[in-house]
Order: sequence, then C-alpha cells, then structure tokens
Amino acid sequence: MLINEKNKDFVNHPLSFEIFGSDIDRYVASSVDQTNPTEKKIFSEELKLSCTNVLLQCLNPFDRLIFILGTMFDVDSRLGSEITGLSADNFRQRLSRSRKVMSTFLSEYCEHAGGKKCNCMNRVNYALSQHRIDPALPYSSSLVPERISTSKSAMENIDAATALYSNLLRHSSKQQVKEYLFNLLKTDDFSSLTK
Repeated sequence: MLINEKNKDFVNHPLSFEIFGSDIDRYVASSVDQTNPTEKKIFSEELKLSCTNVLLQCLNPFDRLIFILGTMFDVDSRLGSEITGLSADNFRQRLSRSRKVMSTFLSEYCEHAGGKKCNCMNRVNYALSQHRIDPALPYSSSLVPERISTSKSAMENIDAATALYSNLLRHSSKQQVKEYLFNLLKTDDFSSLTK
C-alpha cells in the first residue's frame, strides 16, 4: 500500500538528484545579506533539515522505503524482504545502490560530506530570495513547500521511533520488534515519507 500511493505534489513536481544538483549549481551567493547572524544560523539549520527531506524525495518511493528501513532502522535483508516482497538479495542490492547514489551526491555537493558546492550558511540568502524560507514561518523551506514541511515533521517523529526501535532490539523478542516495525509502517508519518 505505501509503495503504490502517490502524492500529487511530486507527481506534478518530481524531484531527482539531477534537479536538486542543478538547483545547487545555479545558486549564486548573494552579496546582500538579508539576515542577522542569529537568524542566519537558524535558517541554515532549517536548510540542513530541508535538504535531508529533499534528498529522500529524490529517491523513487520504493527505494525511499528501502533506504529508510535499511539506513534509519538498520533492518536486515531477511526482514526487509518480508516487508517489501523482494528477495533478501534484491533488498540488499537496492539498499546498497540507494546508499551509493546518496553518498555520491553528498560527496560532490554537501560541505558536511566533503563536497565543495553547497554550504548551508552560504545558501541562506538564496533560499530567502527564492521564497524557500519564510522568515515568519520556522521550518518552511523546500523545493515543494507544503510537502517538505510535512516531511520534516514526519522525519522528526520517525527519528524518535528509531530510538525506540533500537531499544526494542536490545530488550524485546524478535516478534515484538517485528510487530513494532509493521505497526510503524502503517502510521501517517511513515506513509507520508514513502509515497
């Protein structure tokens, strides 16, 4: 069900690593600084969070599901196979491919991953000029504002769920862990990130 659902924002405005990379390549640091140092720091953190969400949206829905399961929840290929219907080998291969494409993109673009093209602090003025950040609304930036704002909130909730999942792995039976994960897959937060 999660895999087959589509979100109209991304059907009409699909994202890809190429589109996101082109957007980063196009940006020119503005000579007019529109923010004070405190605002700039807050907005740069917002851009960092938004970037994580945009990167996930650059993966197709099925690979996004695999990436979240394998990377955030460290789901093994056996359980990943049960969840996705893929063979364990295919789950591993697709997870490896998604990690590689994400890593390649980040190492070229993101300063935090050794890239040279994008620096959150330097990108703030561009984001303001493109109305990707609304100074009146915290955490509002994105290439598709309504969608990424929802995704940001969902990612925070999933992040909290990941911590609980990690704790369950240490103190619960495999069946309890599996039930927790399957129930999480049915939540609106998880569904919003995988459609």
